[in-house]
Amino acid sequence: MGHNEQPLDQGTAVVVVNPIKTTDLPGLIATVSRAATTAGLPVPRFMETTPDDPGTGQAREALAAGASAVIAAGGDGTVRAVASALCGSGVAMGIIPLGTGNLLARNLALPLGDLGGCARIALTAPAVPLDLGWLTLDDDGESSSGRADGARQPTPGGTGAGEREVDPVVGREHAFLVIAGIGFDAEMVEGADDGLKKRLGWLAYFFVALGKLFSRRMLVQVGVDGTERVEPFRARSVMVANTGSLPGGIVLAPDAAPDDGWLDVLALDTRAGLIGWTSLGVKVLAQGVGIRGRSDAVSMITSKRGRTFRVRASRPEPVQVDGEWLGRAAGFRARVDAGALRVRK
Repeated sequence: MGHNEQPLDQGTAVVVVNPIKTTDLPGLIATVSRAATTAGLPVPRFMETTPDDPGTGQAREALAAGASAVIAAGGDGTVRAVASALCGSGVAMGIIPLGTGNLLARNLALPLGDLGGCARIALTAPAVPLDLGWLTLDDDGESSSGRADGARQPTPGGTGAGEREVDPVVGREHAFLVIAGIGFDAEMVEGADDGLKKRLGWLAYFFVALGKLFSRRMLVQVGVDGTERVEPFRARSVMVANTGSLPGGIVLAPDAAPDDGWLDVLALDTRAGLIGWTSLGVKVLAQGVGIRGRSDAVSMITSKRGRTFRVRASRPEPVQVDGEWLGRAAGFRARVDAGALRVRK
């Protein structure tokens, strides 16, 4: 496998696969190829991601070659990288979830663990419009390395479909499909390394959380849709959600839907030590069965809908997008790109 610049035959899909997310790459290729043949479609072309390019370049190359669809086979990072390239293109995106969290796949109710079933959906299901979130870090923090991570660069001479110029000093916009956040949620992501996730799966995040329950709270300001005067408040995490469900049946943002043209900003806080964390946990779990938690003396969940957001912290804090740690920054800007993707589900 690898890069191949030759044009594709009509109706041929491209599978962008992260080889480290599967222990049987030949088996994966065979399963997807068999699903295509059974559906009467050409055998897809397969392209592997690399440490320097986790899928954005491969997806752009697939578009240039005339792919009928581009399928992300990997974890959430691969999905983000492919989505950022397909934004505004009109070309269908498929997902074969191979990662730890598989956040978007869970929210789309894809059959996790059924490789053949996911391949059939990715190749043949109708494509529906989905929103894409974009996050830009403030430039006064400690950003992560400059490797490609599914973020868009400014386009010289103007913008294309679904694009806009981004500040070259800040660097780039980072795509997200599920949840981006600053604070405690990003601390969990930072602490859950690949080895821990391999041993514990998505429970690795909760294992890390236990060691960070008594970390300091943030002082933050949150502006929604250009709000001018914003009062600062204390919080553990501030998150912007495109979809609302997490592993383990947790519903963090019950109003969030990936196709409604909105994002939901969530603020979570606890006080009074373990009492506060217990209270917050009960509120979050209750949301999974349709019971909305109200703020009280020891814990808080608040939310507000919008299309653009400005989050500022009093000092640099960790930031994550869809389970990928971006670094530390004193805030971020986020926006929704409504209907920017066409995803098979």
